[in-house]
Amino acid sequence: MKWTLKDLLLGSSLAAMVTVMSCGGVTPKTRYGLEDDRIDPGKITDPRRSVCMTKTGAEAEAKLIASRAAVMLVYAEPDDEGRLRLPQSETLKERRNLCPGVRYADELSVADCSGVLLTDQVVATVYHCIKPSERRQLWAVFDFLESKKLEPGSLIDEADAYRVTPWKSSQREGWALLRLENRRVCGHTPASIRPPQSPYVSEGESVFAAGHPDGIPLKITCSGTSSEDRSGQIVTNLDLFKGNSGSPIFADDGERQLIGLATSGRDDYRSDYHSAHGYCAVIDTCLPPDCSAGERAVSTAIVYKRLVEDDPFWHEPPPPGCPSE
Repeated sequence: MKWTLKDLLLGSSLAAMVTVMSCGGVTPKTRYGLEDDRIDPGKITDPRRSVCMTKTGAEAEAKLIASRAAVMLVYAEPDDEGRLRLPQSETLKERRNLCPGVRYADELSVADCSGVLLTDQVVATVYHCIKPSERRQLWAVFDFLESKKLEPGSLIDEADAYRVTPWKSSQREGWALLRLENRRVCGHTPASIRPPQSPYVSEGESVFAAGHPDGIPLKITCSGTSSEDRSGQIVTNLDLFKGNSGSPIFADDGERQLIGLATSGRDDYRSDYHSAHGYCAVIDTCLPPDCSAGERAVSTAIVYKRLVEDDPFWHEPPPPGCPSE
């Protein structure tokens, strides 16, 4: 879901005319406002197609660079040679029974969750993305993009697919760190975590995110605002969906530091009736003053402490380095 701080403070004449429909649940997400702020990375600098192009091309490019630290997390068995092939998957339309006209309906819904690279050996996500009873291998995959036109069974480039295992986590705090299995990530710059400060997130701070909404290829959510609640969690109005759990949320300023990991929110969809398709799903929309920001994120202030300040892992010998180019 999406709204703007201006909408929230001033209200919207249109909002007063619209009845927002929603249903129960806390894990999926919703769209805030009339415009869907998700964009394919390859279109982010195109001023004719990108909602990210609100200021300058350089700022859109900076968002693109930061988003390359985002990963798709997927459970899948390796093939006979130990490589990852894209699992059998439905399109988003098939998975969600979407009505005609819903964005990204024909894209494959593959990812279980999202995550972000913190060092060349560590990926962060949220706690509920870790499944202790799951016997399949967990993979962190970079650059799962719609432009690659991958199909189920397609071999994922070895430079993009990394086996990971749970390393450290906190169910109470809601975060999890994954460790690469004897490899370093090459070609992707880790996200820069904002060090602890007070307040960690200022009221109405501009933010953006990157991840895999509904398990589809990587999307950048370009525009949102955020604040902290009394428990220290981040509350935002970014257009996030189920599958964005673990998605990195970045401050939309000159440094683009990581400030949060998306974890929960409002429902994504509501049921609608279509004359040719019967009952099907459309994206639910939240307009102020009828509703407020409902997406929540784990603050990375605590992750910073656990990762940077408290950990003996950084004294261990690193795994083999990247091959020379």
